[in-house]
Amino acid sequence: MSDHCKSCDAVILWAKTIAGKSMPLNAKKTRVLVLNPSGNIDRSYFGHESHFATCTNADAWRKT
Repeated sequence: MSDHCKSCDAVILWAKTIAGKSMPLNAKKTRVLVLNPSGNIDRSYFGHESHFATCTNADAWRKT
């Protein structure tokens, strides 16, 4: 389901976490890097990034 962020108007998708909570994702896929414990790139893939990572007002919406 796509929607728009109420703070920055970006197109977002909604996903459910393992705990069953809703989480906003950026609709545009980006390259996601997976680092190993030493900080080197272990692998990469294209996926949806958490919208909290890019929204200018993320702290106002984040729940504890």
